[in-house]
Amino acid sequence: MKKFLLAIAASVVAVCAAFSGCVTVQGADGKDGRDLTINDVYEQVNAERVANGQSELSFLDFVKEYLSFDATAVSDAAQLQTAINRSLFSSVSLIASFTSRGSVKSYAGAGVIVDIDKTNGNAYILTNCHVVYSDNKDTTLATDVKAYLYGNDSYLNLANKQGDYGMQAKIVGASVTYDLALLKIENSDIIKNSDARAAVFAEEEEVYPGQPVFIIGDPEGDGMSVCSGIVSTESEVVSLNLSDRYPSNSAFYNDYRVIRTDAAVNGGNSGGGLFDSSGRLVGIINSKLESSSIDNIGYALAGSYARRIFKLFMDGYGNAVNDTLHLTRAVNDLNYSYTSTVSLDKTTGIARISDKVIIQKSLGSFTDDGGLRVGDVVQRIRVLDGDTVVEDVPVTRYFNLDDVILSARAGYKIEYTVKRGDTDVTVLLTPTFDDAET
Repeated sequence: MKKFLLAIAASVVAVCAAFSGCVTVQGADGKDGRDLTINDVYEQVNAERVANGQSELSFLDFVKEYLSFDATAVSDAAQLQTAINRSLFSSVSLIASFTSRGSVKSYAGAGVIVDIDKTNGNAYILTNCHVVYSDNKDTTLATDVKAYLYGNDSYLNLANKQGDYGMQAKIVGASVTYDLALLKIENSDIIKNSDARAAVFAEEEEVYPGQPVFIIGDPEGDGMSVCSGIVSTESEVVSLNLSDRYPSNSAFYNDYRVIRTDAAVNGGNSGGGLFDSSGRLVGIINSKLESSSIDNIGYALAGSYARRIFKLFMDGYGNAVNDTLHLTRAVNDLNYSYTSTVSLDKTTGIARISDKVIIQKSLGSFTDDGGLRVGDVVQRIRVLDGDTVVEDVPVTRYFNLDDVILSARAGYKIEYTVKRGDTDVTVLLTPTFDDAET
């Protein structure tokens, strides 16, 4: 199945009490029909202490001496559970319908609410382009898209005629190039009267291996569910073909930068959110590796560019009118190479990859320094709208260059700080733009 999705299963953390010392507990076999409680143990411990001529323990001292648990683990588990439940209210199930040779076919997917106006019942939903796109139907974009909030996503409600809780969504923008689409719900009473909320994008430019994450999606269209896992690889590139008409044609493959996770990914969860343990959005699930010999290799489009493409959609780029599916974007074809080094951050214990990004092709500019030169090492990138700084990001990973430039618009400037020999040089370039392609 081309359209891959993933859902997150909430992890359950059990707190185990370990008793130290030799304590005889009456009634522990359950024969008296009563479950043993911590208070029972506390009372019997004190009874034995008194019998042995020792003073009674306060309950706090009893806990410290006889029970062992990881308070941090308990706190983390509670935080994760809270984050998961809050994020459910930012997630939606999607049913996209297409007309094909006179009949209607529907497919399940998922999405994330990224902007909401509850007063007017409006919401914007970010999902995968391939959830609402098919080049093998009468129209390449879905003719009907319904969104369901958590709790309203049981399709049994429709079958049993208990009410249709689907909200009509229109396609604002779609991009095959980035496999992202933006939907809008307008004047919905369901939104007005719900606890729906917008997800918050993580502002960090990268995630790290071992970082706890969870996914909310709609596996097999059976309703929203949750799966948990970790970041397996913080950044890699996968090639996907989103074409239903030419699924084996190499000309239709695109490269996507993704985060790999071991959280379970299943068909029907495309477009669902990948969240960190605080409930911040760090990615949009879009694919998985399918093989009978491989388990738990799923991929999410990186949140660092998903949040920028969301802003592009909101600014009117990638409009879906006339089936325009490629984003208009800044073209500043930097020809660069990079070398990577890894170090262990002794403060956080995180293995950090640092890329040395080296320019391989000269690019002219309107400045006196001759623009970027072969051998320049990029240190920083800024996007400027006149005197306003739109982006200011240190270049520590190669993908910073490609992600940050997504914030450029017509008339903006791109400022690069580079190391040229032993000297720091600032280069100001004016990006050009390609027209949207069909």
